[in-house]
Amino acid sequence: MQRVALFGLLVLAAAFGGAAEKSPIVPFVVPAGRPDEAEVRGIVEKLGEAGFGQFLVYPSTGLEYEYLGEDFFAMYAAFLDEAKKRGMRVWLYDEFNWPSGTARGRVPAENDACLYRELVAVRNAGGDVDWQTVASRETNVDNYCLDGNNCEAASVRRFMELTHHEYERRFRGYFGSTIPGIFSDEPGHCSSAWKLKTPPGTVLRVPYWSTMEEDYARATGGRDFRGDCASAILKGGLRGTDIFQTWTKIRSERYRETYFDPIRTWCERLGIVSCGHLYSEEGPLGCSRVNGMPLNTLAGFSKPGIDLIKSDTNRGFEWITLAFGQAGARMRGRPGIVELFGLGPCDISFTTMRKLYWLCAQHRIDTYFQGTYHTKAYRFDVKDSWAMFTSPSQPWFGEMPLLHEAAKEAARWAAKPFRCDIAVVYPQRQCAAAAFGAAVSPGKAFVEVCRDLTWSQLTYELIAEDEPTDCSVVVDWKADRPFDRRSGRFFASSAELAAWLDEKFAARPRVVDGTGRTRPGFVTRAYADGSAVAVDTASGEVIVSNDGALRPRAKKAAGRPVANDWKLALSGPSRRRVWFWTKKADAQRATDDWLRREDKVETAPRHERDNLAKIVVTEPIGRVKLALRRYPAEKRFSVTLDGKPLAFDRPCSSVDFAYDGLYDETAPIALAPGEHVFELSGGKDGKLFLPVMWMIGDFAEKEYGKLSAVPSATPCCSLASAGLASFAGTATYRADAEFAEGERLTVDSGDAVVRVRLGGQDLGAKGWAPFVWEIPPSLVGRRIPLEIDVVTSVRPIFGSEKSPDAKLDHALWVPSSFSDPSPVGLRSATAGF
Repeated sequence: MQRVALFGLLVLAAAFGGAAEKSPIVPFVVPAGRPDEAEVRGIVEKLGEAGFGQFLVYPSTGLEYEYLGEDFFAMYAAFLDEAKKRGMRVWLYDEFNWPSGTARGRVPAENDACLYRELVAVRNAGGDVDWQTVASRETNVDNYCLDGNNCEAASVRRFMELTHHEYERRFRGYFGSTIPGIFSDEPGHCSSAWKLKTPPGTVLRVPYWSTMEEDYARATGGRDFRGDCASAILKGGLRGTDIFQTWTKIRSERYRETYFDPIRTWCERLGIVSCGHLYSEEGPLGCSRVNGMPLNTLAGFSKPGIDLIKSDTNRGFEWITLAFGQAGARMRGRPGIVELFGLGPCDISFTTMRKLYWLCAQHRIDTYFQGTYHTKAYRFDVKDSWAMFTSPSQPWFGEMPLLHEAAKEAARWAAKPFRCDIAVVYPQRQCAAAAFGAAVSPGKAFVEVCRDLTWSQLTYELIAEDEPTDCSVVVDWKADRPFDRRSGRFFASSAELAAWLDEKFAARPRVVDGTGRTRPGFVTRAYADGSAVAVDTASGEVIVSNDGALRPRAKKAAGRPVANDWKLALSGPSRRRVWFWTKKADAQRATDDWLRREDKVETAPRHERDNLAKIVVTEPIGRVKLALRRYPAEKRFSVTLDGKPLAFDRPCSSVDFAYDGLYDETAPIALAPGEHVFELSGGKDGKLFLPVMWMIGDFAEKEYGKLSAVPSATPCCSLASAGLASFAGTATYRADAEFAEGERLTVDSGDAVVRVRLGGQDLGAKGWAPFVWEIPPSLVGRRIPLEIDVVTSVRPIFGSEKSPDAKLDHALWVPSSFSDPSPVGLRSATAGF
């Protein structure tokens, strides 16, 4: 019999201010430059028109106001006032960029005692152990300022004085209504530690705070931390000692006491929630080293959260992170939050976004913070290793109501108690000890267990080592081997454990194949009321069952084509990124130097000068504009076309609302047939999401570098196959069609959003399968106009880093697109029963 995982949810409506009536999607809005009041109000208006009921203002690279200065707060006041007028909510963000805790470096800059520091053990020439406390005076790699120490009470007090209390002083009347909560981002992530200079002979480095040794002595009955470590080091190593199992516990307690608990208490006093996420959730060793006991630390938030970096939900996805968030929600008794799509890629489909909302809801998460609304693209001058746009830059932005309804439906399930009979112990102390070389690491085995159980449609709860549970199976650890605490059975691998549990709980609701075996790749929850939900991690299908029977959607037989050729109309011109070829990268270090690598791979040898771009025009193309980047101001690019200077003498209005202000453009020019050569001066082209130059016009490009006229008609195929790989917008396909009684229209768009009109009647839009439309009886049996809109993402305008001429000056965190070339377009349109 499966237990029911119950946790109190009645606090939700009061704490979250009735957010259930609003879309649970919360975009990160990145104000850039010096936005005035009119611009700010316009941003809120656009969000409201797109169906958003809430958003987070994210101070980040590109914002030119002094952080926490008067102009900054005036901007915030305009956001809050306009949101209040529209009945919307504004989440606070407690830092500039991330990690949280320094007020953009001001706290450690004011007081050396607030700097991040480590206790360092060094073997001296005589073989003994000496100790040093080393403070980091390096800048971190995410916020470009000094790192603070959030285990120091004085540091956090000053952080809150500058940030939390200043927001309260200025905007007290908005708290608990317009302001529902405040977001803290990876507060333990001190990346300057990667660059910390330690003495030769260093054998141990430990994150340090001023009372650490007193805390250790109190926890161990008077033992000396340095003495314990030195003794173990001199005897051959730390392994087998309990030093760091104790240390991780006191670090977590200290972290809670100095950082999380004061912020949560402040939030409770003001009627809002504290939320956010920790660092290194998917890596148990790093998570324990930084955060202490991660489960205990996560529960310091009143609405705990996670950060899902990836979007490709294969077996290697961040399943432990989702389980971690599920545990945080259980411990706090309310659904949690998630940060999604921060790394893109920016061609994420509605199918993928909806799938992630549902996967999060299955793990008790009901609020979906989502990257990113770039008001201006300044940020990409520095942070160009990833991109996601939840903004009018996306052609599909006007179809956001589809996602809002999907997210609302998913979020309703986050609060439902589900059945669970498996507990998995999070080996927090052992992982921390392993991070310091003091224990065999269970980290990899732990991650594999979480992956295999999830992949086998097994529901489990993460619990702390000493946490009581009534689950009939408790997966615990002996070194790096999993065993069932109830039966005492050990398992050689995570696969063996998953197979045993799959058989043991064979009666649970699950998706099975034709032989009755569990189908891998579905994530399943069975709820206390007898209902069940399964998510297909591959296709994105969501199966909702009121009776617990989980049956995937049956595949339909292929229908007949409704037309052979389609007239094609585009919502705007193509915006082709011009790659300026260079034989090697700039000598400068990559902008994302936190990757600690430089991309200096040589391109294929060419007997050409750097900074050239060539195109061949096969038929006359008129009214082409070229847009040249003018940001940052010190960059003064210039370009010649066939040896003659181009005049970029007009404000740009042809690229995108977030980019136009960073570019100037030419008057329309005509390109005659033949080869044309652009040459760039003043710098090099190396930023994927901040091109030096765009070419804007009505042209196609079936073969790289060869431009022709846009086709006026096309068979069913992808836009890329039609030569429109650089088109981003709405492609409208038109043909006359006739449907028999009972026939339905089925469209394959390459997973893009589709809107259908038949006989002038709007049949609606769909963002995920099944892309099937019922035909109104009044339109049956008539040959009438059929229009199919296929809506792309913004991704095509940035070109492909796989282009023969592409050369980036930095590494990418994730692939820049899911599919290259893109499959989007009208690939088929059929009529069938």
